[in-house]
Amino acid sequence: MTHALAAERDALPLVLRPAGAADHPFIVDSWLLSYRGQAIARDAGASYVRDMKWLIRRLLERGRVLVAADADEPSVIWGWAATGDRTVLYVYVREQFRRNGIASALLAPYLARPDVTYCAKTYRDITIPRGWRYSFLAAVRIASE
Repeated sequence: MTHALAAERDALPLVLRPAGAADHPFIVDSWLLSYRGQAIARDAGASYVRDMKWLIRRLLERGRVLVAADADEPSVIWGWAATGDRTVLYVYVREQFRRNGIASALLAPYLARPDVTYCAKTYRDITIPRGWRYSFLAAVRIASE
């Protein structure tokens, strides 16, 4: 489903749409690069890129990815969220568009649910909804299904 909405703070004209194959290179690269500062990535060393690309691609095949794009140019991605039924695998918003309600728009179906597992948190100042639980291994489980 594609629909337009204005992000709360700056009234950004964006559209939420399912990711397509043409979006995958950006999604893989932004996921890989934004996550590489985490301890799990640093500890993996040289194998991080190879192993994480495999994991991300498997998750893209098995999960859902919703893209927040420019309403006037829907191929211009401002952010995206990769999810499963009760799992938030990863959320990414381009730095210049953060703090504009884009992540909240992407995660709207999950925000009121107390039974959600999230697989990554890369910034300390992000508030995780009450009742959500962390498990990186949930991503591994989904990739292995």
